[in-house]
Amino acid sequence: MRLVQRPVSEHQAEFSKEIQDNPRDFIDAYLVEINKTTDPNSSFHGSIGETSLSAVALDLFQAGSFTTSTTLAWAVLFLILHLDVQ
Repeated sequence: MRLVQRPVSEHQAEFSKEIQDNPRDFIDAYLVEINKTTDPNSSFHGSIGETSLSAVALDLFQAGSFTTSTTLAWAVLFLILHLDVQ
């Protein structure tokens, strides 16, 4: 979680009315929902929302890393098996 805590903290520190009206990215949009939510059972509510934001951001990062590593592994295997392509 430490990997995404810094960007989330930076976004929280920079958060303003202007950003709330026009979010720059996913983290801003998520923070808008956290600030709008009044339902205590919502996954966006309060500290639960902040924890969820970190978890979702980490999931997105890990999914991208896994996809990239898998693609590179297959590319290397293809090149090994097909010397004519090298």
